[in-house]
Amino acid sequence: MDANKFQRLLTACHEVGGMYEPDIVFIGGIAVYLHAVNHTLTSAYAEMTADADFYISLSALSDLRDIEEVVQNSRLSKHEFQKQGFSFDVSSVRLKVEQDQSVIGCIWLNQSVIGRK
Repeated sequence: MDANKFQRLLTACHEVGGMYEPDIVFIGGIAVYLHAVNHTLTSAYAEMTADADFYISLSALSDLRDIEEVVQNSRLSKHEFQKQGFSFDVSSVRLKVEQDQSVIGCIWLNQSVIGRK
């Protein structure tokens, strides 16, 4: 993936994250990238990814379905939708949102990451 395409993916993640914060938690490759790029010891090793999956609360999933074409994948027990040419896997859960953003295994999408080199 080239840097321009990755920047578009970050922008798409930021848009989705901004619409549903605090009911969304990014997981997988994008979460690993965001975690790595935001820490001094690991920022030099952060690698681009095409994987931008997330967990979303049940109520936010309902709202997402109102504005996006969300397709259910019952075989994998998740949903999927396309935004700006990127495919997002969506898992819905009952999220109890904590204000502490240091949850192990996931990371909130912070606006400060967008545009960082």
